[in-house]
Amino acid sequence: MRPSNARIVLTSLMALPLMSFKCGSNTSTTTEVVTPSGTVKNTTEVTKPTTPKHKLNFTQPPEHPGGPITIGETTITLPANPTTHSIPMVLEFYDPLVMQIPLDWTLTGGTYTTSGGSGNITISQGRIPSGATYSDNAYGGVNVVVDQFFVPEPGYHLYLLDIPEAHKTGGNIDVSWTIEAPVGSQRVDTVKLVPTFKTVVKAPGGTGNPIPIPYPPPFFYAPIDGTTSILANLTDPRFAWTYDLSGPLCSSPAGNSPTFDLANGSTWQINQTSVVSCIDLDTSMAGALILGATPYQPGIPYGNPGCKLSVSVDQTYPLVVSSDGTSDFSVSVPNDPGLVDAVVYWQVAQTNSGTGDVVMGSTIKVRIEPLVITR
Repeated sequence: MRPSNARIVLTSLMALPLMSFKCGSNTSTTTEVVTPSGTVKNTTEVTKPTTPKHKLNFTQPPEHPGGPITIGETTITLPANPTTHSIPMVLEFYDPLVMQIPLDWTLTGGTYTTSGGSGNITISQGRIPSGATYSDNAYGGVNVVVDQFFVPEPGYHLYLLDIPEAHKTGGNIDVSWTIEAPVGSQRVDTVKLVPTFKTVVKAPGGTGNPIPIPYPPPFFYAPIDGTTSILANLTDPRFAWTYDLSGPLCSSPAGNSPTFDLANGSTWQINQTSVVSCIDLDTSMAGALILGATPYQPGIPYGNPGCKLSVSVDQTYPLVVSSDGTSDFSVSVPNDPGLVDAVVYWQVAQTNSGTGDVVMGSTIKVRIEPLVITR
């Protein structure tokens, strides 16, 4: 099981950064956008609050204005409770994701792996509830009406992604899914993801005989970490992956597209050694890592067709490319508390001085964490 406080973001060679969440148990997600000219892949590690169980009982106070509420290490957006009663609810931490993609793109499927098992992601469409309205009733109880829903942008549609209840166990989750982009979709477009907590409303308290909550009880998917159910208002690049499908994919003459392997990634903590793992390298080309403090969005055209420089070139390090097209580069993070929360960017690149080929690979965003000792 990977350390629970890693925070690494990986973007595809044609994607913009940057997606990161609060620390906790890891969810590694891989998105593939399949086009007539090739596949654009995006792999991201999502970290969420660790909890002994994947459910938490929570009570929203009476006459509470709603909005952002901090639970553990995460901020959850709840509807207002203007009633004179408390509203008990259950929050599910291993939560669904709401995905927005262009109308002419199709989410064709996905898989997951947890410590409890593996299988296919549950994918559904339709109206996705995001909140409810509470009101006092004449019987001394509370009426609960689920009447708030996620709103896609014009020209886009929504999917709800989840995994079966039996496999929502503690530990890390690895998820991958595939999006198909049809012929004629050669353009720059964006996939947005909204992390949520599924919120199940229990029978509210109060004096007298409150009206029973119908079965199954009302539920909605409350956005977390500062996201919103109005997708047009979700502009934070941490929650949006922008794909440039307007030109050819960046690759070597042999068809390799250098990228990073999060499965072999390390925890970026002070006073620790981390490893940058690179895969899909062309064994006939020299490899290098570029370290930069500034991301370039959407990148500067450089090298072979479709290739872009995505980070500032502050320092470069040569890579030793193995015969299987992989390379690991060790990085010692100094024991300096002043580095905590510092962010740097890595991009993998390859060159062939004989042919003049230059291939610019994927980019990762790394945030330095404090040293955490688990007992």
